[in-house]
Amino acid sequence: MRSWLRTKDAITFKLTDETMQVIFKDKTQIILFYYFYYLTYINKKNNKITYLFSTASYISNEEMRERLEYVKKLMNYIVKQSTNNKKKIKEKKEEIKIEQDEQN
Repeated sequence: MRSWLRTKDAITFKLTDETMQVIFKDKTQIILFYYFYYLTYINKKNNKITYLFSTASYISNEEMRERLEYVKKLMNYIVKQSTNNKKKIKEKKEEIKIEQDEQN
């Protein structure tokens, strides 16, 4: 597991193979398989439905569409946080380098 995020509505796991699993409070799940370009939705009755990413916009199940929108927001948040963290790390490295240069 690479990272996780808990919100009031769900818990999200991002795995090392870039798979992302979102488990909602009502036990429904969405699992995104990036390398294979598909997603799986598991409903409250534990029935599984798999879609290609390219067909996800055509999903007629309203509950699933709402959850997909939530997952998109989560992904945007995670990407933004990751970008901010990378900038902070880069700034810290530059700061350390400057301190080292001043000492020499």
